[in-house]
Amino acid sequence: MYSLDLTSAYETARTSAAPGELLVLMRINDESTELVHGTGLHPAVTLALQVGAVRVVREQFNGRFPGLLQLENAIATVEDEVTKPWLPPGQARELVLFDAGLHDNVAIERAHHDAPIAMALDEVERWFNRLVAVVAGSPPSQQGVPDDPEFAARLLIVREALHHLKISGLRLEGAVQAG
Repeated sequence: MYSLDLTSAYETARTSAAPGELLVLMRINDESTELVHGTGLHPAVTLALQVGAVRVVREQFNGRFPGLLQLENAIATVEDEVTKPWLPPGQARELVLFDAGLHDNVAIERAHHDAPIAMALDEVERWFNRLVAVVAGSPPSQQGVPDDPEFAARLLIVREALHHLKISGLRLEGAVQAG
């Protein structure tokens, strides 16, 4: 596990962002998902959603890789959290996600391991559709996604955040130490 202060990460990201650009940063923890956003030097909003990777696995997936009904129920639960009125949809162009596990899985496929990974919403949707295929019984090796319940929960959370907030891009960061 790594240590990251999202407020510090926001302030660092702000130095290379365009003036007034809305920045949205997210970190999926075990029990909750942290989000910060703003257009100024410091984040305007700091929020903890009550969905995290381990929590979704425990409460929605019954502690194991989900079936189709469990995945559908988890989608509804995550939707309820990400659609809370904390950020009007469509205002941010990119979500910066700090998640070593998702980063590492995508990096393996792309064969570059250290750099941040940029993904458009449609690529995240393709990854999610591959996950759904595994949930429906396709071999994980055929789809290129792990049959790991925490991976499924993390991908579900980020997909729902992008989809419902109408954010078109994802910058996936790996493990980052607090500054």
